[in-house]
Amino acid sequence: MNFWKISGLILALVIISHAPVLADDEMAATQKKEIEHQADMVQFGVPALTEDHVKKVAEVLKDEQGVFSVKPDMETKQLTVIFDKGKTHEDKIQKLLSKVFGEDIKVLKVEKVTYDPKKGCGACPHK
Repeated sequence: MNFWKISGLILALVIISHAPVLADDEMAATQKKEIEHQADMVQFGVPALTEDHVKKVAEVLKDEQGVFSVKPDMETKQLTVIFDKGKTHEDKIQKLLSKVFGEDIKVLKVEKVTYDPKKGCGACPHK
């Protein structure tokens, strides 16, 4: 065999041996894109936020369609809610939260975010 035929065979073997790895990387990237998606985030200022409130908030929002996550920040007295604006709205969420906090809650910020449901998994405050 001449040099070019041998080189071609080696190159073909290298490409074939790396094809599954490349396919796995591509599949993982596609799956990550499927998991992550656009959502909306609303951040509430809640001066009266306590640990007891966090459990009540989880109870009030658990059945609300479109709410993906709720994250309290006890130091800043803020509550961040990630949700799907196609299924619910920040005004409706605020109304539900007013059942826990009364009128002592205000919207600080609303913005689009990329939501990954696996991020922070197992860090639920009510467990």
